[in-house]
Amino acid sequence: QNDSGYLTKNSNTISDINASLNDIKNTLVDNAGAHNGIFRENFLGTFNTVDEVKKFLSDHKVAEKKYTGLYVGDYLRLNDGVYNKDWVIAGFELYNNKGDIPLTVGNIVLIPKTPLINKQMNPTNTTEGGYYNSAMHQTHIPEIVANLEKVLGNTLLTRRCLLSNSVSSTLPSMAGAGSTGCSNGWGWYDCKAVLMSEVEIYGTTLLSSSFYDIGEACEKLPIFNFINYVKYSRSCLWLRAVASDGRFVVANGSGDAGSGESGTSDLCNVSPIIVVGLI
Repeated sequence: QNDSGYLTKNSNTISDINASLNDIKNTLVDNAGAHNGIFRENFLGTFNTVDEVKKFLSDHKVAEKKYTGLYVGDYLRLNDGVYNKDWVIAGFELYNNKGDIPLTVGNIVLIPKTPLINKQMNPTNTTEGGYYNSAMHQTHIPEIVANLEKVLGNTLLTRRCLLSNSVSSTLPSMAGAGSTGCSNGWGWYDCKAVLMSEVEIYGTTLLSSSFYDIGEACEKLPIFNFINYVKYSRSCLWLRAVASDGRFVVANGSGDAGSGESGTSDLCNVSPIIVVGLI
């Protein structure tokens, strides 16, 4: 400041300004809603044990629903001994207060950066029994859960999902183009992992046979407001929707929507949603 009272030099350095901005950011946006609107891609570390995961969740104030230092797109590696994959934060508290038994605790929603495995939806080309009764949900998803629990333990939360459980082979499908076969029933079920719906990827339905395919998964995941689902891997993904008699919906590796025969073993891959928190 000179004799006339004017500043001739700014005493704040760039590091001072960044520190101040970080203080403001962490003060104003430590809640799920705000964190769902900020995209970042920081690597958060590698986790080999349940205790390490619990400490991570505690350090970032997940139970307090603050999510300090965590944002959509950040990712962590879970060394479960089988998949050992990077899991990306898709959002925060996305399923809270949903379901016939509401989830209420603070939590982060994760999806794998790259698919875990390649499996059939069913051994044959059938959609009978809907998604809930498929081999995918009854056999392959429980195997995934069992492996993830080795590193996540009881931080892998149970939530209630509204899943299709019956299919009419004769009713027209909303997939159009003369397709027949659609989901015509559903129920609430405990889930620790489940495939994504079309709405969670695209924000709308494209080939889902009916509203019974969507259930509680009726909102676009925050991460897909910032990136598309093929950013990290051009892999075809099975989705939880019936497309028609014998076919389930897929998200193609080329970035377009499609469907595949249920019994095709080499067609698509498995990338489930999981919810992690402290109870």
